[in-house]
Amino acid sequence: MAMNIAQLYIHPIKSLRSIPVQSITITPNGLQHDRTFILVRILPDGAIKNMTIKETSELCLFQPTLSPDGQSISVFFTPMPSAPPITIPLEPVITPETKSYEINIFSTAATGYDVGSEFALFFSNHLGYPVRLVYIGRNQRSTHPAIAPPTTSTPHPQGIAFADAAPILVSTRASLDDVAARQGGVFDLTKFRSNIFVATPDGATAYDEELWAQVEVGETPVRLTMTFNTVRCQSINVDYETGKLMPAGEQIYKKMTKDRRINPYFPFRPCFGRYAFCEQFGRFPL
Repeated sequence: MAMNIAQLYIHPIKSLRSIPVQSITITPNGLQHDRTFILVRILPDGAIKNMTIKETSELCLFQPTLSPDGQSISVFFTPMPSAPPITIPLEPVITPETKSYEINIFSTAATGYDVGSEFALFFSNHLGYPVRLVYIGRNQRSTHPAIAPPTTSTPHPQGIAFADAAPILVSTRASLDDVAARQGGVFDLTKFRSNIFVATPDGATAYDEELWAQVEVGETPVRLTMTFNTVRCQSINVDYETGKLMPAGEQIYKKMTKDRRINPYFPFRPCFGRYAFCEQFGRFPL
């Protein structure tokens, strides 16, 4: 099935807001610059704790923007629009002296590198407690075998950075429209953290993507292998304006659990979108 892309998104720092882009580069780690950074807290015993929006909802108050040359991001703290942002290179310099951590996410791990106190201080000051910014560099996490496509090689050749479980997440306009109707009109797509948002193909209806095995997207067709219906957590209930949970009557998670619990591996959680893999590496336009 071939379809047109409506919008592309990357999320350079895990759980911060997304950046819409006009083209993407598909790499062996997923989309270039997608979730290549993560914020962590250093615990009193020296262990680290990954920071994600489902537990630290105020992470949605940080908005990154891409520099014109695509080499860095500027991160703004949205409650303080006049406060200066921090500019972070998308490929920071790593040396043998750079402190490293083992980052574990969904039962797979990769080494990450502390990018320095200047960046940590920016986030620490706004959050009110010490955190560190960690970069994956050239390292890679493997995907869970239940999510990766069947392959003769283990692990699958396309791994991931600090995304939860897969390198690419696809969603459709028809499915978003259904969620918006449940909410009474509109719903912010970026809360679902999709990478590829596609226009609904002729004749398709909401959630048809949950049955797709392969699709081609874009004017220069890129073939995606679709593998796993994406289960959701309470992070979709966060109000991006306040960084707090929406009022109980406005929370979409519960409204979706009524009929969107369709993944047998996670029978009590609603689904939206479908994980995908791609072995055509290179740059592709919107």
